[in-house]
Amino acid sequence: MAPAIIPNSTNVRINIPSSQRLLVGVASFVAPRATAEWMLDRMLTTRRRARARASSWFDGEPLHLTLSDGQSAVARAAGSGPVVHLLHGWDGSAADWRTLAPALLAAGFRVVAIEAPGHGAAPGAHSHVRWFSEALLASVETFGVHGVVAHSFGAPAVGLAERAGLAASRVVLLAPEPDPAAWVRAIAAMGGERLTTEMLAGMTRRLRRPAAEVGLAHGHRRPALVVHDTGDRQVAFARTAAVFPDLWRTSDLGHRGVLHHPGVVSAVVAWQRGDPVSPCVHHFVPGTCATCALERSLYERCA
Repeated sequence: MAPAIIPNSTNVRINIPSSQRLLVGVASFVAPRATAEWMLDRMLTTRRRARARASSWFDGEPLHLTLSDGQSAVARAAGSGPVVHLLHGWDGSAADWRTLAPALLAAGFRVVAIEAPGHGAAPGAHSHVRWFSEALLASVETFGVHGVVAHSFGAPAVGLAERAGLAASRVVLLAPEPDPAAWVRAIAAMGGERLTTEMLAGMTRRLRRPAAEVGLAHGHRRPALVVHDTGDRQVAFARTAAVFPDLWRTSDLGHRGVLHHPGVVSAVVAWQRGDPVSPCVHHFVPGTCATCALERSLYERCA
């Protein structure tokens, strides 16, 4: 029988075959906490992408950052000037910034690409949003901070870091996941209310704060430049728009395409420089030349 796949995201990936779903339901009734811990262990296991290789924008060897729970993260730095930290999404790495990092370096910024536990060159096989947040805070403590750019699952980690005292002047959230707890609830639904309660409790223990209060609606300090694609199949556009109604909307780029489109890259660089960036809704479509994209991102006015 074909497997039944829980909705996928860069934030969570867990595949429970249809033949096992009944067993999950029974186990949730008999031993809900043990079942929840098993489910969370699977949910928080990373699927490491290819490790980022040294490229022209990295300076030297990566720096290891010590976190709690015996975990460590990696920071890759280059350039000089105001420091902009780049935080990837789930299953991402420093390689995700191969388009944006050179643009920021050319604009006179020092760029620090962070790899959270279980990602890129950082050790481990599991991760969660608290470790993402700790990695960002450790990197800021080491290098200082002007701005932060986060993708997907990295975005709620920025919110957590802000609640812990992060004071970045310029924040950019690309295809942000607004509520990580929503994925816990979606996965736990197959086991009913008892499994949902136990899985949320398990996440609360791991995050050391209520899992339901980790989302961007609770922890993010505005203003920020928020970009999300209407065709994003990993994090639904409507979910982010409910938290950031004035976000920038792109079309036909998808969840990861927003990282590389020249219009988005130009807007991110302009935001970090403090240049005028119109807050109205924009459509960046594939095939737009870099010059046209830049003009639209900087000078287009709201109707």
